Amino acid sequence: MDISKLTISDNFDVEITMPNGAETDLIITVAGQDSDVYKKHAMSTRNKRIKDMQRGKKNNTTAEQLEESGVDLLVACSVGWRGFELNGEQIVFSADAVRDIYEQHAWIRDQVDVAIVDRSNFM
Repeated sequence: MDISKLTISDNFDVEITMPNGAETDLIITVAGQDSDVYKKHAMSTRNKRIKDMQRGKKNNTTAEQLEESGVDLLVACSVGWRGFELNGEQIVFSADAVRDIYEQHAWIRDQVDVAIVDRSNFM
């Protein structure tokens, strides 16, 4: 097989469904784990932890810090969206708006998290 034909796309549109499986018109475009965005953010997080260890800081990471770090990664990998409204007004895409959605709606965050690490979504 010619491996030059095995390309991986950087982005994927996650079609958000309700927790009961019902379809919505919400779509979040994400960068996958092989994208530069994902790799850069992951390396930055690791480098920070390494520097902390080198400075003699003990690893007292809490569950809350791990969750926040995970949300940070998902926010960094979210590159656009469609269909998000609040009180009839379109919500402008921004890192802060994405963070708010992920923090208020864990079921949306979970779908994005699963989609980002599934390489088949990007082929």
